[in-house]
Amino acid sequence: MHDVKWTRDLSIGVVGIDRQHKELISTVNRLRHMLNENELSGRDMVIKTVPFLCKYIEEHFKLEESLFTTTDYPHKTDHIEQHRAFLNETMEIVGMNRYDKACCEELLAFLLNWLVQHVSTMDRLCKPYFVKAHRRLSPLKRLAQWLGFLFIAGE
Repeated sequence: MHDVKWTRDLSIGVVGIDRQHKELISTVNRLRHMLNENELSGRDMVIKTVPFLCKYIEEHFKLEESLFTTTDYPHKTDHIEQHRAFLNETMEIVGMNRYDKACCEELLAFLLNWLVQHVSTMDRLCKPYFVKAHRRLSPLKRLAQWLGFLFIAGE
């Protein structure tokens, strides 16, 4: 599998979320390279790295989901269900305790494919709603978002 590159097509228009998406894709690409170069064992990846990555993804999902409360995004229930299913499936794979390189490569390919597919479909559906919510922000909050801080629901 080849590296996935971040493109503007994957942007959803929220600086902080776009930054996290870029970081997630870059991290999975790096893990694949480390595994292929034998800098990371399959066991270390499955036991240590992937659960940490899943925790980061879970925090990212919480952030996205908190932004849903600032919008009238109609697909939020389906979106949240996709987040939960992804985390459950990933932890199920990790729970198999298979450490061979092929299984680890398959897991990383799953992570990368799911992230790109989800960002380019479900997250892109959020974009007009996030842009609309952004326009309602005060100039100070817009500046904070531009600097990389996310607006907080209810403020």
